[in-house]
Amino acid sequence: MSLLLALAGFVLGLMAFFVERFRGFYKWAGLVLLVAVLFALIALIVFPAMFHTILTEELSTDPTALKDRVNWELGWGYGVGWGATFFLIGAALLFLFGKDTNEIYETTSYEG
Repeated sequence: MSLLLALAGFVLGLMAFFVERFRGFYKWAGLVLLVAVLFALIALIVFPAMFHTILTEELSTDPTALKDRVNWELGWGYGVGWGATFFLIGAALLFLFGKDTNEIYETTSYEG
């Protein structure tokens, strides 16, 4: 769900950038990306919690079932998920608090 929302935010951002009449979509793109961040955070927090719960239940029923593994760790994909979440937060903040075209035009002087 987070990936689909991130792609939707990306499309909204592109539409706002390239089409003049869709400039108001910047704020919508930021809101969609914030919802994507929310779903990503839920997934990144629930996954290890459920992994620990299932592992604890498995060990309580048969203590010798997982005897071969001493250390349990999450793979590199979990770290990539956190990295993507931080980038989504940054993108959402840039879309929400970025300067509008009119504001840039009013504060910039091109006189020589």
